[in-house]
Amino acid sequence: MRQVRAGIDPLAARQAEELAAKAEAEAAAIKAITFEAAAKRYIDVREAGWRNPKHCAQWRATLETYAYPHESPHFNSA
Repeated sequence: MRQVRAGIDPLAARQAEELAAKAEAEAAAIKAITFEAAAKRYIDVREAGWRNPKHCAQWRATLETYAYPHESPHFNSA
């Protein structure tokens, strides 16, 4: 009732709060993911479209050799 007296739509205010909470949770989830997890997920999603099964193995091997060992623990801190 206070919101109505103040000229605020209670339903719109609640929806805005829920949307902000959802956006904050999504941002936290994005920051929690590592490069390795994102790369593996990408390969899993894309591998069905690759013509040659060697492509999947090449991607995985290259990342495991050159990228994952050098991943910063602060990859998503920005």
